[in-house]
Amino acid sequence: MGAVANALHALTLLIARQLVAELEGLASDIEYVVVPPLCPLVGSPYDFSRTDEHIARAIASTDAWLTQGGLERHGVIPHEAQPHSH
Repeated sequence: MGAVANALHALTLLIARQLVAELEGLASDIEYVVVPPLCPLVGSPYDFSRTDEHIARAIASTDAWLTQGGLERHGVIPHEAQPHSH
């Protein structure tokens, strides 16, 4: 990965971390639902040649999440949105 790709990846991780921190700080009476993001993403963060593949994967994973009762899981931060490794 080059410098630009590393910088974009770092920015993406910072944004994800901030989102998790914000969600964890919400009052317990606030209901929210988080759709799990695609994980892992394949390819460079600025290579859009796989956009169709990512959209198809996102549709399939969101459909599966909905079928498995995803909208009923209030206040759950998906593993894919939290810091983890592959």
